[in-house]
Amino acid sequence: MVIAFVLISSAPGKEEKIAETLKKKDMVKECHVVYGEYDVHLEVETEDLHSLDEFITGLRHVKGISHTLTLIAVGG
Repeated sequence: MVIAFVLISSAPGKEEKIAETLKKKDMVKECHVVYGEYDVHLEVETEDLHSLDEFITGLRHVKGISHTLTLIAVGG
């Protein structure tokens, strides 16, 4: 099991729509719209790194996402 935190920068005013779209994905365990450099924070759980890569690659097709940063958890 791989747990990752994905930080998303969005186009202005698109963060709520992006969050609603991503909350529907099975891999997304937590999704929050936040203030700051990044607009949406996700907690994602996948079976392996390949599945995580596919998920992150798919984010490129979500309208309004301009940049992502992925942090993979290493313990806990």
